[in-house]
Amino acid sequence: MASFVWKLGLGNSGSADGELRRFLEVNALFYSALVLALWYLSNWFGDMVGREVPLLWSFIDPLYVAVTGACGVRLWRAGDTI
Repeated sequence: MASFVWKLGLGNSGSADGELRRFLEVNALFYSALVLALWYLSNWFGDMVGREVPLLWSFIDPLYVAVTGACGVRLWRAGDTI
């Protein structure tokens, strides 16, 4: 959710310093969270109907930690500026 808010707020910044870096960071975090959510839901519903791909959980688990960790670090550093 926070990555979506950051993506929406990309056009609101007035400074051009580090704009490309910020653009890449926000988009990478947003789209990695989106892909992770799609993989999770696909495999979760597949598990409910018996079409689960067990190998996919091996990718979802560490990616979840990486994406939420990156989002947490960004929230921590942002402080009251969000």
